[in-house]
Amino acid sequence: MFGYSDEEIMRLSGLDLAREDHRERVERSIRLREEAYESVVLPKNGTTFPCEVRPSAVRRNGRTFRVIAVLDISARGIPCVRVALPLRAG
Repeated sequence: MFGYSDEEIMRLSGLDLAREDHRERVERSIRLREEAYESVVLPKNGTTFPCEVRPSAVRRNGRTFRVIAVLDISARGIPCVRVALPLRAG
């Protein structure tokens, strides 16, 4: 999905994989420990795509590991930005 070898991807953080204009959003989501968030990621080949990120913690043999599922949402055809619209009065 990202074009990195296993060794390369293990050295990268979520901020490294986020497109520059989404890094502040990713940093905030990590800090707030959000269950899921949307971002735009930057694979090794330089293309970008919108994704949904779902971090979780897994405990195994007395150690805690961070597991991150990244779902490509480009097929959904909806932008990564949510817009709040005011309700019209009756």
